[in-house]
Amino acid sequence: MWRLLINSKTVLTAAHCFRTKEKAKLEEYYTLKLGTYNICDSESTQLELKAEKVKIHELYDKKNPYYDLALVILSKEASHFTTICLPSHPILKRPKEGVVPGLGVLKYEGSTPCTVHESRLLIYPDNECKTMLESVDKNVSHVIKAFCAGYIQGGVDTCQGDSGGPLQIIGNDGTYTILGIVSFGYKCAAPGVLGLYTDVSQHLDWIKKHSVGDFDVNQSHSNEPPNTSDGAPTTDENDQTVQTSLSPPSGPISLPQFGMRPAPFIQFFPVRPMNLKPPESHLPINIFIFNRWKSKKGSKNHENKLHGDHKGSLPTEQKSKSNL
Repeated sequence: MWRLLINSKTVLTAAHCFRTKEKAKLEEYYTLKLGTYNICDSESTQLELKAEKVKIHELYDKKNPYYDLALVILSKEASHFTTICLPSHPILKRPKEGVVPGLGVLKYEGSTPCTVHESRLLIYPDNECKTMLESVDKNVSHVIKAFCAGYIQGGVDTCQGDSGGPLQIIGNDGTYTILGIVSFGYKCAAPGVLGLYTDVSQHLDWIKKHSVGDFDVNQSHSNEPPNTSDGAPTTDENDQTVQTSLSPPSGPISLPQFGMRPAPFIQFFPVRPMNLKPPESHLPINIFIFNRWKSKKGSKNHENKLHGDHKGSLPTEQKSKSNL
C-alpha cells in the first residue's frame, strides 16, 4: 500500500486498503515505514512507526466506493519528512493532468517492483467520467466525490499496489498538491476505461475533522503540471522511462465491464503503463504502510508488502527508485 503524509501525524490513503470486517482494532495490525526508497532493501527505511488510529470514512462501502478514503494517525510525529499540500477548497475546474507515484505493478498481473515509479495521467471532465461509469454502474449519484484519470485509448495507468497513492500536481514553485487518491478501475491501462480517483477537494471537511495537527493548503490551484510533448507514449533506450501526453480520441467508445479485485483485500485496480517501463519517481513524498496480520493460530505475523491486498497499481517487473 502506498500512502503519504498530509502533516507530521496524519497519513491519507484509501479505505479499501483495510480489512474493515476484522473485529480487532485496525491500528494493531499496521506498521508504517517512512522514507523507504527501496522495499527490497531492509536498510533503506529511515523511520518505522506504529499506527495510533485508523479512521475509515463512515460512508465508505465496497459496493459504493465513492467515499474511498481513510486516515492513519501516527503514534509519533514524523517531523523530518516532507508533507504534501491539500487543496484549500473544493475544486470546480481541475488541471488537465496529474502525476501518480507508486509501487504498483508495471503491467497487469506483473510482479511488485523494488522502487517507486510514476505515471502522468490525463484528468477527464466529470461529464465524460459519468458517461463511462453509467455504462457499467447505474448508481453513480456520488460520482461528484470522485473523478476519472488515465487514457481512454489505454496504455498508461495505475495498477495493483498503487492503491491509496496520490494523484498530484506539481506547481512551478515545486509545491506538491494532492488532487485524488488511487481508488479503483478495470484491469490496468485497458482501452475504453479510466481509473477512478477519490476527489480530495470534496472531502476537506472530513479530513480536517479527523486529522491530528495542522496541514498546508494550496491557496491558488493555479499550479501547472510539468510540460510534456504531444503524441503517444515514447521510451528512451537509455533510461527506459515512459513519457506520456496523449489526447483523448473523439467519437463513441466501447466499454468493457468494470470489475473489482477479489479477496483477500478489495483490490480495486489502479492503472500503470502497459508493457512499458514508467519513469522513476523523484518526488519528495514517500510513505509505505506494511500490514502485519496475525495468523489464526496466533503464531508469526504475516507482513504483506504493498501488493495483493489493496487496490492500486499492479506490480510488474521493477519500479524505479524514489527519493520520497
